Amino acid sequence: MLISYFSFRYLYNSAAEKLWASKMESGARESREIGRLLEQQLQSGLPQEKVIHNLQQSIENTDTQGEFICMYDKNGIERCHPNPALIGQKIAAGNSMLLSGNGSIPFNEAIAQQKSIGGTRSFPKAKNRSSEIVNI
Repeated sequence: MLISYFSFRYLYNSAAEKLWASKMESGARESREIGRLLEQQLQSGLPQEKVIHNLQQSIENTDTQGEFICMYDKNGIERCHPNPALIGQKIAAGNSMLLSGNGSIPFNEAIAQQKSIGGTRSFPKAKNRSSEIVNI
């Protein structure tokens, strides 16, 4: 019985880690693909505002309970989001933290660095928000 218990715990933890890694890779791949599509639109001569408008139309009113795409500019201002009410909001310094393999960094700083990074975005308890898996 004791061996079964520890075997189950090991298998459960192993499966959870593999699921987590799969979700992270899937999100990273999706963000790279969307980035390439946006880059191709810009290279084809579409104005930046038109590219942003096209993305917003594509993601508007999509489900945010699972995975979703949003866009921030380098200043931390939300440019596209499935919930249009969030567009134009700036990510403040104490808004959230991005926890990655490299440690923890304020989310607004992670956006400002403009580097590829993934991890978990956690919010202060006072915000009553769940953490999110993020790929920048």
